[in-house]
Amino acid sequence: MSKLAKVDRFFKNVNLTSDDEVFVGVDVHKKSYHVALFLNDTPAVDFRMCAEPKQLNKKLGPLACSIKHIVYETGPTGYGLARDLIKNNLPASVVATSRIPRPAGADDKTDKLDSIKLAQYAAKGLLRPVTIPTPRQEADRQLYRMRHRQALQFSKVKVQIKSFLLVTQY
Repeated sequence: MSKLAKVDRFFKNVNLTSDDEVFVGVDVHKKSYHVALFLNDTPAVDFRMCAEPKQLNKKLGPLACSIKHIVYETGPTGYGLARDLIKNNLPASVVATSRIPRPAGADDKTDKLDSIKLAQYAAKGLLRPVTIPTPRQEADRQLYRMRHRQALQFSKVKVQIKSFLLVTQY
């Protein structure tokens, strides 16, 4: 049986109650999501899908009564997914990459393993979410960062010009 068939079968055959606990870890990329579900502290299913928040909401909709937490790492994709999930009454949060526990030994790093670890750590209560900014706050931060980069670049150019003029005096 193919992986996709197993995932579809899981979503069709699952009958969950509010007593069940589902934790979802999502490894988010620009073009794809890798999603892992932990059901009652046991790995249930993991799958890959295109990066569409609406499709993820649709996929997780039947499990909504049992979902205790959906978590993904901060990154360049921003907070749009979390805002969309929260808007659809799903408990979502974003975790800083630097705050995720990492084992001391050498470890494989794949999207699948990342999503599974996020779901597992969420189930164990090992993750602390960051505050999700409003779209306005996010835009203000982006503007501030751009201005700061430009000011640093301007300062570097001034130093280069002064250095060039100093050398050309002799």
